[in-house]
Amino acid sequence: MEAVFPVLLTLHFLGLVAGFGGGIALSQVGPRLANASEGELGVLGKLESSFTTIALVGVGLLLITGPLMLWSRFGDAAGLPVWFSLKMAFVALAVISIVANQLAKRRFRSGQRSAFKWMLIAGRVTGISLLLAVVFAVMTFQ
Repeated sequence: MEAVFPVLLTLHFLGLVAGFGGGIALSQVGPRLANASEGELGVLGKLESSFTTIALVGVGLLLITGPLMLWSRFGDAAGLPVWFSLKMAFVALAVISIVANQLAKRRFRSGQRSAFKWMLIAGRVTGISLLLAVVFAVMTFQ
């Protein structure tokens, strides 16, 4: 299984890039949806949908490859420093905020404009959580 580790690590980094790239793009497109004209709404909606897909695929890659790399290299998390627990806490918070964002987005698309503020909050929590997860990952595996 150790021979597969470089492939998993590469996919993990690609997931990180896609997750952050999609998230950064969404941080620019999302707020513009609130005040978009009818003409802009179609284009911004398509961009938002594309960037959401990129970000979700990236996070999905992280959630799949992370445990596989852990199992491949260490067998389990026993013996890892406390930084790993902090990393996983922020990963869990990110996943929860992604779900909250998607639920708010569904309400927003159905016409509930008040859901927009929850989309923004959940998006920010996701970005900060994933950033802190990366910081603690570096501290864990340095």
